[in-house]
Amino acid sequence: GDEAAIRSLILGLLKDPILEPAAEALAQIKEKTLPYLLEAVKESEDSNMRFKCMYVLNKIGAGVEEMAIKALPDDRWFVRRNMCVLLSLMGGENSLSPLGAVLEDKDARIRLEALKALYKLGGQKSEAWLIRAMGDKDLDVKKQAIEFAGKAGTEASVDALSELYYKKDLLGRGEPSDVKKQIIISLGALGTKTAASVLMKIAKDKDAEMAQAAQSVLPGGL
Repeated sequence: GDEAAIRSLILGLLKDPILEPAAEALAQIKEKTLPYLLEAVKESEDSNMRFKCMYVLNKIGAGVEEMAIKALPDDRWFVRRNMCVLLSLMGGENSLSPLGAVLEDKDARIRLEALKALYKLGGQKSEAWLIRAMGDKDLDVKKQAIEFAGKAGTEASVDALSELYYKKDLLGRGEPSDVKKQIIISLGALGTKTAASVLMKIAKDKDAEMAQAAQSVLPGGL
């Protein structure tokens, strides 16, 4: 449990021949190693080191989720990102609300990782957060939320997707074509009667490209 020994074992994780023995040794002293492993995940610029430390944290299990949640509000963007990734691997239902709060982060990269973690951990239980993220200003976050809603959504997602498709700003502009196409794909993936009704309406859109996209995902086409 000596600090110098723990740090040496963590460095040993990068040496493939001793990866497993080092990982087992670290996992056996659990609570003593947790702060050092989490520090490495938070601080290391080496993605391989972060991955190896997460591997050991996964072996330890107990206590990791709580520590990662506490680290989510860190001032440094890369720490918040790394904690989202860690929670996506090791979190449970207790992580959903804290990750949902991260959807308000000022950095789109963090919001995207939080969204991925929410979907992975919560599935359909993440729907309310997915719908909220459909309104994100960042197109990558928006499109990812729309895609996930098509996989884990219910009628609430159908309503949100339909509203988003037809929404226009004060200048009369709607969503970009790639966002609209993703909405169509997600409506097709949901496969409900309501989703089919929306798609049939879009299939008559004056935008020929969107109309064709809707026709292609309708059951049996039109």
